[in-house]
Formats: sequence, structure tokens, C-alpha cells
Amino acid sequence: MEVALSERWREAPLADPLPEVLRFLYTMTREPTALTPADAEAVIGAGVSLRQLEVAALTCVIFNVMNRLVDAFGADITDQQAAMIKPMLWTLGGIGRVIGRRRASKLCFGASPPVEITRQVAAIHGPEGDAPQAVRAAAYTRALERVGATPRVAATSASSGEALSEPARDYVDTIAVDAHGVTDAHVDDLRAAGFSDRAIFELTFCIACGAAFGQLELAWPCIVAGARGSGHR
Repeated sequence: MEVALSERWREAPLADPLPEVLRFLYTMTREPTALTPADAEAVIGAGVSLRQLEVAALTCVIFNVMNRLVDAFGADITDQQAAMIKPMLWTLGGIGRVIGRRRASKLCFGASPPVEITRQVAAIHGPEGDAPQAVRAAAYTRALERVGATPRVAATSASSGEALSEPARDYVDTIAVDAHGVTDAHVDDLRAAGFSDRAIFELTFCIACGAAFGQLELAWPCIVAGARGSGHR
């Protein structure tokens, strides 16, 4: 994370604002419901520009998606999984393009997520996929809720917890909250429940996005309010 963000601190007037940024990102990742506008104000007060804090939060989203996938599958993925990951790379690449834009003293996307995230959420709730649509939508929603966020897409009986039975529910909770805890037994249980390897990969991706996007949903209002509290309009 430090390497990924280092080039964005050239505007900062202080010698080492990075600890405040990393403290904010740590809370966003581990305890997102504990974030407050004061946390964002502390980062900005350390000499970090609003734009830099936006970049940090979006970069954190990318890491939080990718890290969950790596925890679940390891660093090596199959050719089939590489093909399935293309939509995710498109989404994360879109976030990267947002990061690359320079809009000094302006909020990157206001109170709404980037369109790339919105499109990915729509795809997760869409009809295409080996995992049933209701299961994909429910996995995304439950993961988002497990990090303490509120779904933007209204839950229905098809996309609520009713669509997730064990062992899928346990798998969602593990990936969302403590992806390091994933074991071969989780995958074996999903296979025994009728999930194909492709469906398991889709399910994992939906969970990773739900948790990471949920963390951003909680962090962004704090950034907006903190920026205003620091004099940004």
C-alpha cells in the first residue's frame, strides 16, 4: 500500500503525512464503522490534500478486493479464472482511471461511487453467471452488510439471506470479515453443495466486491464531511 500511494504525496507540504493516511486506511479496512469525519480532518490537517485522500481511499478499494481473492485462491490462478477476472480488472482499471485524473480541490465523485463501481454492482446482480443470480446478489449484499454498510440496491427475497444457505453463508462471512481464515474445507463444502469451481470463483468475487465497496461506502461520507470541516467546499 505504501509503495502504491507514495507517488501521490508530492503535493503534501509536510515531510511525512503518510502515517495519518495509513491510519485512516487501516481503520477503513479493519473497522470501517469506526471512521468519523474527524479521522479525515486529521489526515487533511497533516498536509494531505483532499485529492490525495480520495486517491488513497480508491487505492484501498483495489487492494481490498484483490487481497480477498488472493487469500481465497493464492497468488496463482488458472486460465479459466484469469478469463473470469477480466470484468473485475475492467472495473478496477476504471477506478485507476479515476485515480489518474487530477481535479484539485474537487471531490472525486461527491456522495456517489464511481460509475465503474456502479456498473460492477449491476453486473453482480445481473443474469449472467454460473452461480445463480440470487446467490451472487445475496453474497454481495451480505458481504456489504458484514462490514457494516447499507446496500444501495434494495434487498428483495431473491437477494436477501434467504438465497444463501450453508455452507455459502459461512463462506461469505469468512471472506468478508477474515479472508485469511479461508481453508480448503470451505471450498470442499461448497463443491459438495453443488457449486462448480467457476461458480465458487464468481461467488468469491461478489463477496470481495461487496466487502470492499461497503468499506468505501462507510469511508466516503467521512471524507466529504471531513473535507468540509477543513474548509473545502
